[in-house]
Amino acid sequence: MNYETASAEFRAFFEAYLAPIGFVLSTPAVAERTLTDLRQVVCWSLSSHGYASAFDLDVYWAYAHELDDAPPNAPLGNSGEPACSGRMGAIRAFDLLSERDIACRLDQIVSKGFLPFLEATKSAAQVFAAVKKDESLGIGYWGTNPMVRALNAAFCEEIAGSKRGAAFDYYYLSMDDKVQSPLAARLRAVARKRGDALYAKLSEGTATHRIDSPVDVAAITPDATRHISEAELATKCVPVHMKANATLPRHFTEAIAQQFAPSTSFWCGIDAERFATEAKRQNPQFMKALAASWKKSGCGSFHDDLVNEIRTQQFDEFCARWLSSLPPDQIPDDNQQIYELLHNHLCRTGESTHLGYLELDGVKAVPHIRAKMAAMLG
Repeated sequence: MNYETASAEFRAFFEAYLAPIGFVLSTPAVAERTLTDLRQVVCWSLSSHGYASAFDLDVYWAYAHELDDAPPNAPLGNSGEPACSGRMGAIRAFDLLSERDIACRLDQIVSKGFLPFLEATKSAAQVFAAVKKDESLGIGYWGTNPMVRALNAAFCEEIAGSKRGAAFDYYYLSMDDKVQSPLAARLRAVARKRGDALYAKLSEGTATHRIDSPVDVAAITPDATRHISEAELATKCVPVHMKANATLPRHFTEAIAQQFAPSTSFWCGIDAERFATEAKRQNPQFMKALAASWKKSGCGSFHDDLVNEIRTQQFDEFCARWLSSLPPDQIPDDNQQIYELLHNHLCRTGESTHLGYLELDGVKAVPHIRAKMAAMLG
């Protein structure tokens, strides 16, 4: 099997099935169709392995945002592979492949519904609906990288009409600094840009749509005046007036809440690890005594428990803000249903840390989230 033979078979497949539904041949190995809010790309490759050959056929979903790197565009992944697109394998053939073998494999995917499959996922709204129905499809349609998946999910959510939810998800992706890489920086920048644009549009329509809105746009817009440095938090909110053996992690968060009256976007702007480190740096004797007392009581690491306390606040805030962005008729009264709604959303958007907290607490987390929502609404 050689490249020319495989190329001829793919071209015949393209002319028979893909061209009639709007695909064009960009290169001998790439067929694409550009739709309103995404590109569908069908791409094949051939590689030799001694006597055998491998023929692969993939489908990409490249969304119409700033990071479309599906073929034939330049890939953004470190390995020279597309990093910002959804991708599913349609054919994986490895054998002593002949011209007939390739033709048969291409015919097989047609007989198994390949064309209806393409037609059912030719818009971001259709993709969003498909993943909402089966969240396991998110990795295929939106990408394996969690940050990429979050960006593509927010984009599809925006196109599907859930502007508030999308703005919320863009904002939290823009704040996600756990990964430091050129790609992660670009993802955060795109999320920030798209989120700001959505917030601006939502703000313009607030006056005329307030009756239909569960929360004023200002209540879900990042409040930069509330975001202070972890160093300042440590300066003002370490409860050094208390005895070390009577101090709990919650006393730190209570001191923060009392000092700063947190806004609806306060906790998620804090780097929990950095705050705990700053607390030790600025108050070494108190924190050393506290850590020793905590360990002596059999409670393990106070540093870890303090970080966990802040991340619990972040989890409650994140979930409350997302629920508050939904229309009231989409928020169930039943705690179990809210748990399932949150679980599906966190799985779909790749928020693994928050998902871990939700699964750890289970339905018991919902009353705390409801309380946080009530506090946001005043």
